[in-house]
Amino acid sequence: MSALTAPPLNLATTAEAAARYHVSTKTILRRIQDGTLSAFRIGPQSLRIDLDQADEVFTGSAASTINGAGHGR
Repeated sequence: MSALTAPPLNLATTAEAAARYHVSTKTILRRIQDGTLSAFRIGPQSLRIDLDQADEVFTGSAASTINGAGHGR
């Protein structure tokens, strides 16, 4: 019998995560698909995002934008 691992407790829907980080739900889904974010399937159609991990992903992205990355400086 294999042990089950419990998902993190700080979970949000893709829509909630998108609103929190001011991105589209498509961006959240792209990050799941490219492996940047982990998602947990709850039932046949519902996904939940680990907000602790999302904080790391989107805070790092925001910091590089603030520091001038991508602005041609």
